Amino acid sequence: MTSPSFFSASYTPTVPATLMPAARQFVPASLPPALEKFYRTLVTHHLFYAPLLNWTVILAFLVFIIRLVLIFNAVVKVNPLVIMSVSNVLLFGLSDVLAQTVVTIGENYANSRRSSSLGVTNTEKPLPDGSPFGRTSSHVFVASAANYAPANFRFDRVIRFATWGFLLSTFQFKWLELLHVWIPISEDGVVVPVLLRVLADQLIWTPITLAGFFAFISFVEGGGIKAVEHKLSTLFIPTLKSNYMVWPAAMIINFRLIPLHFQLPFVSTIGLLWNIWLSIANSSSPDI
Repeated sequence: MTSPSFFSASYTPTVPATLMPAARQFVPASLPPALEKFYRTLVTHHLFYAPLLNWTVILAFLVFIIRLVLIFNAVVKVNPLVIMSVSNVLLFGLSDVLAQTVVTIGENYANSRRSSSLGVTNTEKPLPDGSPFGRTSSHVFVASAANYAPANFRFDRVIRFATWGFLLSTFQFKWLELLHVWIPISEDGVVVPVLLRVLADQLIWTPITLAGFFAFISFVEGGGIKAVEHKLSTLFIPTLKSNYMVWPAAMIINFRLIPLHFQLPFVSTIGLLWNIWLSIANSSSPDI
């Protein structure tokens, strides 16, 4: 009988008693001893208030994104939809990783400051001199800190966000093509067609995809119709208002200056910061 998968419901991890209980579910029991030790290090060791696991995942995404940038021009002419989908998956996935990391840094920093103000003794153990990180302070690299919780990284969240990016890419690519055909921009008239494209994008495309995002996330998180209604009633209007403070200006630049086959990557790249905020907003909404 095979051991349960890391992602299966029956998975029961084993972690030495020296680790905090919150870390136990993040160390797979089926890993070989060497890999388990390495993974435990990523979970419990921190750099700039965030676990090494977070920084490792960010680095992995950046490596793939750089590789994608290097081959983008060659591939986009052959199969633009494929390259657009891959870029969306990577950028949407990275945005959720960054969102989780930002929240973790904020929480650990606040806990550290709170403990310091209360006079709590810290059990931090900085790296010794001569380490690959150079001479470090206790707040830069922490081997074991009572004030910092072990990694609470959610791979399932990243997968959900990346999946939404993949699903969205096909429709968004076709939408941008339709706007290109329906509202052409000529040398004789630029301002009016650009503004019409922005209006169409913000008044038609944005509300539909924003509602679709909250519905999709609610369903894949295991919620039903009530969960969708809850997300929409609490998050849709505030998020839409925030969208209108950011995206019209970005879309004016996109439609005025960016060639058609670069418009979706441009939107996804600008959307990296927006998606970080969107991910945090979605995760902050209480489940029902």
